[in-house]
Amino acid sequence: MFEQMGGGLGRLWRWYRGRRWWWQGAMGAGALLVALAVVGSLLPNEGSDKRAEDGDKSAASRSVEAAAPTLTVEEAQYVASIATADAERDERERVAAQQTFAAQPTSTPVPPPYKLALVSASCGRQYSYIICEGFVKNVSARAIDNIEAVVSLLDSDKVPFASDSALIDYRPILPDQTSPFKIYATYNPAFSYWRVEFKEFFGATILTRDDR
Repeated sequence: MFEQMGGGLGRLWRWYRGRRWWWQGAMGAGALLVALAVVGSLLPNEGSDKRAEDGDKSAASRSVEAAAPTLTVEEAQYVASIATADAERDERERVAAQQTFAAQPTSTPVPPPYKLALVSASCGRQYSYIICEGFVKNVSARAIDNIEAVVSLLDSDKVPFASDSALIDYRPILPDQTSPFKIYATYNPAFSYWRVEFKEFFGATILTRDDR
């Protein structure tokens, strides 16, 4: 009988121990769930924040739209007429500026400051000489003294190969006065062309206009 009671008490003790560990496990799991719930409540909710932000933006947009004035038909027409008038004024100013620019006279080229004008000239062979003669005019506003006439002799390719010179007849030559000149050069069979110019005596070439 005591053996039967001992066996029953052993089974009861094992059952109690099993139930106790199960209860402790359940209590531990419950505590874990509670802890997770608390942590989750402390974390930021991005979805909620995003919805709140969108809601704030929508509210701000509605506030701006509500603050914007609503124009009547007459007011809208008045604003449009002002814009049209401004555009027309700008166009008129642009056209006027273009016309003013187009009306400005173009600069007239200034003629070179000629001092002499070659009135006539000719060159030809006479015996063993080539004689070049002609007339030159003083077109400047002052008298010019000791003007030297220089003739250059050129071959068939218009390449200079010789030259000679002589003073013009009038020394000095007065303004608007015309003076003759004559130059004697030694004949050369290569002679085909000639060119004449005028220089200050032992000086620079004088700018001469060709009036022939």
